[in-house]
Amino acid sequence: MFYYRKQYSNATIQTGLFSAAVIAFCVESFQNLSQNPADTTKAFLLAISLQLANASSPVADASIIHAFTPTKHDVQINVLYFISLAFALSVSSVCILGKQ
Repeated sequence: MFYYRKQYSNATIQTGLFSAAVIAFCVESFQNLSQNPADTTKAFLLAISLQLANASSPVADASIIHAFTPTKHDVQINVLYFISLAFALSVSSVCILGKQ
């Protein structure tokens, strides 16, 4: 019985460390799913600059400001990171329950 409790402790520690590493990757890659605010600001400033340059036509060019969509690769990577995090946390929870 002591052998199994020690194995559960080792598995809990390992999954906890793995979860911490996955969270670090999740934080960094999650930023790729939203548009950089600096790019939005740059597009708006360019539109304002074009309006001031062409005082006769005050309508901004709509092609300058476009909607942001994350790449398919970024979405897939984030899905895999979050699935691996969910599995690691569930295994850690099962180990804690098994230890008790």
